[in-house]
Amino acid sequence: MSNTIHTLEWQGEKGMIRLEASYQAMLQEKTNNLDGDICPTGKLEIVERASLTAYFNDKRLDDSWNPVFWKVMESSVPGVYQIRGISKIGIRAEMLEKVQQFLADAIAEGTPVSVRAFRLDHQIKQVRCDLTSHQNTLQKIDMQKDLPTRQEARRRMKAYNNLYNEGGEGYVPRIYSAEEREYTVDQIAVCQEKIKDLTAQKQQLLFDHATEYCIYQIKENEAYHGIRFFSSADQEKMGVTLHLGDYDMVYRGNMTEISGTDKLDAIFVKCNQDIPAGYMGHSLSVSDVIVLKNGIAVTAFSVEPTGFQEKPNLKAELFQNAQRAFCQHQRNQGITR
Repeated sequence: MSNTIHTLEWQGEKGMIRLEASYQAMLQEKTNNLDGDICPTGKLEIVERASLTAYFNDKRLDDSWNPVFWKVMESSVPGVYQIRGISKIGIRAEMLEKVQQFLADAIAEGTPVSVRAFRLDHQIKQVRCDLTSHQNTLQKIDMQKDLPTRQEARRRMKAYNNLYNEGGEGYVPRIYSAEEREYTVDQIAVCQEKIKDLTAQKQQLLFDHATEYCIYQIKENEAYHGIRFFSSADQEKMGVTLHLGDYDMVYRGNMTEISGTDKLDAIFVKCNQDIPAGYMGHSLSVSDVIVLKNGIAVTAFSVEPTGFQEKPNLKAELFQNAQRAFCQHQRNQGITR
């Protein structure tokens, strides 16, 4: 558990109220219990250690160990609020924002960048699943010969059921309506916007908190002639998809070397005009890849003729490598159990 204990104290109507909160989130290798045998999975999960304690006049009243219940809600008394997991203290309206901020700060301070990035990746994965589901539904809808109204679609399905199932239970083909198509199209747009927003949050997180950066360049083998120094768009036209094994890491540096708010531009300038000691490649050019890291949190961008482009496939491969290394380290340290 984190050694940091956050404290909030205020004068209530009948005495002093004090909250003490401690929170720590960490990544740990997920294990499966197979009839008593603990088997590592090679995948990560978030483990939370949390404690929220309420005191009244220094007397311990209540505890909550699950941060899911650290939410302030209205109580049965008008104008009085309470924390969902702490039912024995009341919170007046004037303290509402302070209590909410106190709880949010305790959780934020105990959540490292790697966990925040892991959560964002999980959210992106969930939204991508929703997007795929809606896209599959739209494909089915567009295969229909016509699109009736919702009322007409229900009438047709009921008529089919009456004819073939005698009004009982049985197979009834799904008939989609025009309203369902409109809804599905809207949901696809919503999912795409969510993915865009979550991806931007992940990128900004690493722009703000990356601790190291790496430079990858396409191998100098003859097999890559005509691919090196070509943009991602040109590679796509050639039907080329590059993987991590197609690159050499030519430099690994600390972000303390980089100044300025635009990290990618600053790295580009440094690796062209102020090449650091230990840099083993050519000056940073089109088709090279910049990787930003903080623990297992990672993102990757290729250098393009105008700016940079995220490389999701390389990011995924780099994350898998980092996850395997992290899990192996935990096993070596005896943390996985």
